[in-house]
Amino acid sequence: MKCTSCNKEVTDNYVRFKCPECGKETIRCQECRARSGAYKCECGFTGP
Repeated sequence: MKCTSCNKEVTDNYVRFKCPECGKETIRCQECRARSGAYKCECGFTGP
């Protein structure tokens, strides 16, 4: 699995949730979550 924000491979300390717009799964690593790095879903939704 890869972080949606930084595209880094993740194996632990990550969160997985559904896009509030389209429901597609989003994966965020611990570092991106800690620094509130932005992510963009394929549907165009952007979140912190």
